[in-house]
Amino acid sequence: MEKGEEKETGEATGDKVCRMIEEGYLMSEICEELKISSASYWELKKEWEERKRSESTERREFHRLRVRVHEKCKRLLMRLTKEVAGCCEKGAVEEIERILEGLPLVSDKEALQKDMEVLREKEKEIEDAEHKTGVERRRGQIRQFLEGLVKAEERRLKALDEYAAKQGLSPEEKRKIEKRIREQYGDKMKKEEESE
Repeated sequence: MEKGEEKETGEATGDKVCRMIEEGYLMSEICEELKISSASYWELKKEWEERKRSESTERREFHRLRVRVHEKCKRLLMRLTKEVAGCCEKGAVEEIERILEGLPLVSDKEALQKDMEVLREKEKEIEDAEHKTGVERRRGQIRQFLEGLVKAEERRLKALDEYAAKQGLSPEEKRKIEKRIREQYGDKMKKEEESE
């Protein structure tokens, strides 16, 4: 018998031993049926146990990765508010939902790793969109605050002008007040006066 044939026969015997161990055969039954020594049995059983441990570890890693992909999908979808989604690339939500829906059918660790890479890219995109929407929101709030200040100052100056008129200030004093109002608000005030 050549080396290649011996190896194939050894692997076939090893597979048979593993199958019989899993089916619950006793050592003596396995040795008798396959015509192997007890030393060979223990060697093959040790290989089978190592293979089982390895398969179990791989299976646990696969399930952990699947759970991580699932959790990341859920977190990203929660972060995608309407305004954030508007700043992301078109189809970002659909891509995350596609990964989430296809997750139960994935049986390949490499496919899960590819999905995780896609999710990392989407996470970066969402972070950028959140930053952009946050900056725009802050700018809007600042703009609104400044407009409120301008309106308050306009009201204050108008009240000052009315007070000056009631008090009978000289035309020179009144011109100073009007000049100050025009310097600060210029055309805005003229438009308001014309609309009134």
